Amino acid sequence: MEKIQLRLVITGLLLILLGFLYGMIHTIAVDHAPRLQLREDYKVAFTQAADKGFDNRTSKSTMNNIESVNARTIEYQRAIGAHTHAIYLGLMITILGLVLNFALANSPYKFHIMGALGAGAAIYPLGLALQASGMILAGEVMALLGSVAVIGCIGLIVLKLLTNNDAEQ
Repeated sequence: MEKIQLRLVITGLLLILLGFLYGMIHTIAVDHAPRLQLREDYKVAFTQAADKGFDNRTSKSTMNNIESVNARTIEYQRAIGAHTHAIYLGLMITILGLVLNFALANSPYKFHIMGALGAGAAIYPLGLALQASGMILAGEVMALLGSVAVIGCIGLIVLKLLTNNDAEQ
């Protein structure tokens, strides 16, 4: 196993570990009762709207309640989704690191693809972490850049495997 290939495998395993640790810490440290409370908050907001009808004051109050509940729901979903994405990405990077030598055996772009894959693997979870911490726009940009790098590298690897397979036949 080459040094850069080993780095990809280690990066993938570290992402998996960090994803599980983040999930474990989130499970232990964060009370999940607010998630159950969100359902009740929605129920109250919609019941108020149904009971009182919609005049200017009631509709503004109800809409503010609903928007507040929506914001808390999205924040909770991002926190949960961040560790899941990190685990899946780590698994994919580990598998790619193991098959990369076979897939790109004689390619002059092998190290470029490995570098871009490693960079994408680092940038994507960082973007998810920024989103979970409230820096939505910066997080979305970084997650998009990281995912484009990883998806592009996977596409190149698959293309190389397909052309190698066609050449052998």
